[in-house]
Amino acid sequence: VNSQQTKQTKTILIIFGLAPNQPAYIPLLKGIRENLDEEFYNNYNLYMEYLDLRRYPNGNFPKELFESFNKKYRDIHIDLLICLGINAVPNIKKLADSHLLDLPTISMDLDFSDYGFVSDMRLNDKTTIVNMKLDPSKSIAFDIKLFPETSSFYFLSGISPLDKLFLTIGREWAEKNLLYKKVTYVSDLNMQEILNLVRQLPKNSLVFVGSFNLDADSVEYNNPEAIRLISSQSNSPVFGYSDMGIGEGPVGGYIASFANVGLFVGQAAVKILNGADPNSIKITEQDYYQY
Repeated sequence: VNSQQTKQTKTILIIFGLAPNQPAYIPLLKGIRENLDEEFYNNYNLYMEYLDLRRYPNGNFPKELFESFNKKYRDIHIDLLICLGINAVPNIKKLADSHLLDLPTISMDLDFSDYGFVSDMRLNDKTTIVNMKLDPSKSIAFDIKLFPETSSFYFLSGISPLDKLFLTIGREWAEKNLLYKKVTYVSDLNMQEILNLVRQLPKNSLVFVGSFNLDADSVEYNNPEAIRLISSQSNSPVFGYSDMGIGEGPVGGYIASFANVGLFVGQAAVKILNGADPNSIKITEQDYYQY
């Protein structure tokens, strides 16, 4: 008998902060599943719920909707809770019953604390925190080394709050490090206007697309889709800050890898399910950044 088949069946609940169509959820879930499959074969149950928090701004997730989750999992023995994505933990803290609040937990989110935006990622005292700190400054600096003759820099952004945050981070870095270069920040155009712009960039230009979820006409995009469109029309190299969209047009560089984070979360899940203390598991930049 396969030793994996003799292990007690484990039950894992994943609560995603956003809707199922988020591109980053694909590599995250793939990495989690790969590790669970390898360790537990088919002896685990995996439940998934999506909060779709963008539909409920200012933390106003409907109490009655979350109550349906409380009831659904009240009589199911859950061994591990995994919270993935923007602001999942604060909403769970506010609305979940004790049988969810007290579970061993892995909490993963983007971490912008270095820029003054602090997110609550700790659900309880049994929480592994996977704080993915995106550092565009290192990505941009490496990208420029690849093209030392660059004289013009274009930072493109959508208009959503996350889009604007990435543009602000890029601007802060550029204002310190590109003092004698031509730098253009674009965040108030629709997609067609952006495509027209990147077709006609001056020689020796670089394009950076930090985040693009909503154009100036309030048309929704996801980052891989936006980068693919921009890369397909740009006469200059296009860079992103993560592996979302790699293979669809952007140049690589030193980037944050959601695929690596998915593998790390999966490895952490296996350790906790096998008895490890969630607080003993730490993540570093080397776990999720790569060239």
